[in-house]
Amino acid sequence: MALLRQKTSTFGTQPSTATPPGPAPSLGWRSLQTFAVKAGGRHAHATRLRTALAISRVVPGDRRETRDPCPNLLREGSGMDPGSAPLRGLSGMTPGCITKDNPPTAHARVPMRRSSPPRLPAPYLRHIWLDRAAVPEPQAYPWCLPFLREDFALSFDRAITIIVGENGTGKSTLLEGIAALAGYDEAGGGKGYRPVDHAEAVETMGGWLASALKASWLPKVTDGWFFRAESFFSVARHLDHAARSSGHAPPDFLSHSHGEGFLRFFEERCQRRGIFIFDEPESALSPARQIEFLKLLRRMDRLGQCQVIMATHAPILMAYPGARLLGLTKYGLDPVTIEQTQHFRIMREFCADPATFVETMMEE
Repeated sequence: MALLRQKTSTFGTQPSTATPPGPAPSLGWRSLQTFAVKAGGRHAHATRLRTALAISRVVPGDRRETRDPCPNLLREGSGMDPGSAPLRGLSGMTPGCITKDNPPTAHARVPMRRSSPPRLPAPYLRHIWLDRAAVPEPQAYPWCLPFLREDFALSFDRAITIIVGENGTGKSTLLEGIAALAGYDEAGGGKGYRPVDHAEAVETMGGWLASALKASWLPKVTDGWFFRAESFFSVARHLDHAARSSGHAPPDFLSHSHGEGFLRFFEERCQRRGIFIFDEPESALSPARQIEFLKLLRRMDRLGQCQVIMATHAPILMAYPGARLLGLTKYGLDPVTIEQTQHFRIMREFCADPATFVETMMEE
């Protein structure tokens, strides 16, 4: 009976026949917020809850700053009227932490924290195929390339895919088509970049391939970069101009040597989530610098958020462990080992006897 009188004098509510609650359980702060809702307007429960919340926020020996368990609530003395309109789903209470003068109502709702969607690991581009009905002129470039004459399809089952093949087989054309699918300019760059003026271009580039290519993504990712060795100078100049136009210091990749500029560019632009397409990145790299590029690939691979599609003639880059190595011929794309590539066989014979190899090759 004394408890009922205490409840009436403190809160001005009607007497309740509910049994007094037990001690507050040892819960996390989110569970304690739910516990507060169930507590209703009972002063004894609110008092225990305040103590439990304070204890849950203190870890002996932990000197880090603790987070307020009521981050979305206003403090006592904020001037808000408890009877005012609800704020963001809180009804009948001032948005403050539970206090003696501000108990929670039975129907108060604690806002839940919105969780961010999980990020799936690479590869993001899972499959591409040629829609034969969308090919305008089968005898014109790029549709006349041997690997496109039959039903073409390519799957990506690993974060790093390396394509090798002889000059003229269509490696660059394929990469340009994939880059256009991802939203990049076929001359190189990232999403939204147009480093080269195509108004007076007379060449036909592989970007036309994208008009008949279909793709499946999981999920669709358009962040990243398309790197082409032959257009690096134009892209670097474009980046300098864009930086100056926005009042920032230009990156100035061209003041370094050719290979050093490549590596600095890779370090600054290619270590974030996205799809990265490299067309012969070794063209300016010495063998030692190619090893540095392999280390960069390893960091991108371990990040778990980078998909790399690369065409190369360098056996050192072909040997990246765990990559999917594909050989492009007139018959299509097929998985190969590095020992099966012509690049490796020629370099192996050269390293075994350089003088005899060169003399023999020149006489043929």
